[in-house]
Amino acid sequence: MRLFRVSRDLTSADRLIANEIIAAHTWALPGIQNCPRCYETWASCVAYPDVDLSALQGQERYRIRRPQSLYVVHRMREAVRPFVAPGTALPPGAEFGPLVGHGKGTFGDFGWPAWPGVMLVRPDVALRLEAAGITGLRAVPTRITYWGSEDPLYREVVFGYEGRVFDESLPPGGAPACAACGHRDLPSGRRAAIDPHTVSGTLDVFRSIDVPSCIYATSAFVEAAQALRLTDISFAEVPTTRSRTTRRVTYRL
Repeated sequence: MRLFRVSRDLTSADRLIANEIIAAHTWALPGIQNCPRCYETWASCVAYPDVDLSALQGQERYRIRRPQSLYVVHRMREAVRPFVAPGTALPPGAEFGPLVGHGKGTFGDFGWPAWPGVMLVRPDVALRLEAAGITGLRAVPTRITYWGSEDPLYREVVFGYEGRVFDESLPPGGAPACAACGHRDLPSGRRAAIDPHTVSGTLDVFRSIDVPSCIYATSAFVEAAQALRLTDISFAEVPTTRSRTTRRVTYRL
């Protein structure tokens, strides 16, 4: 299986597409501040834009983005569990609900807010890709106001999460999660080699479980996007073979 990292097209010579979108999801779990076991302060970038927390008692607390103690994060996470599907991962920093913010400029077929792992798509483009047999493009409305420009009617893609990095990319002994907060030391997203055996193949576009800041697509998605001549999207093939990563970073997003 060939996999490609998906991102905004920053190399296009088409200067008719120039925009900025500043937005964040409505609610979020706080990040961890100074874990008592691993001493990390961190938050993930996992997002569930289709989860509505408006009926959650005390939902105003989830609008404040400030790291909290491990105890507070655990307590707030358990309050969210009835609102998500069983087994849903809820790491510190997980975000919920529609994107709220503003944008300006001229827009292509895809939109890219200043937040990792978020991709917007025009409704008609999603329909054309689905008609071409592409899966994984379920999208929900946003609450983004566009100033002095067209409204592209973007919807946010609700990604599934799958795909893990090869064990050989990890340091000796692996990268065990902190028993208290779940933090792991993983390769940077641009250096991670994804194990194709951990990708189901049922989704043509998804975010990685281990590196959720990165969006990945199958060759079917890439071929369909190129055949439809879609704008403001680029692809870079990623390794799916076993190789040891030499450069190490601490994953904090």
